[in-house]
Amino acid sequence: MPSSYKPNRKSFGAFMVSDQVFIAVKQIAMDIRDTAKSDVRKKTGALARGYKVENGKKLIAINGAPRAMGIAFNSDPAAAPDEFGNSRQKGNRTLRRAAGKFGELKGEPG
Repeated sequence: MPSSYKPNRKSFGAFMVSDQVFIAVKQIAMDIRDTAKSDVRKKTGALARGYKVENGKKLIAINGAPRAMGIAFNSDPAAAPDEFGNSRQKGNRTLRRAAGKFGELKGEPG
């Protein structure tokens, strides 16, 4: 008789929203934040200081199943133009490049 694998979706779902996973994804978000801070163009320093990690437990639904999520962001007014560009500058993709060094995005082009 051949062996077979039967996934335990209930246990896996519980694991993906467990404290253990929340700690891991928050650490990755902090690593992304720190990488972006060290990579950003430093004209005034305000943009670098603007990189933060959202506190609390956040969930995202993937194919209808809840998963732990960590969020690195920058709410400084110069963050969006730095990331995406505008009529006066090309996007630097600082946060995208930082995220590309971790997790699922590792190795993806910036």
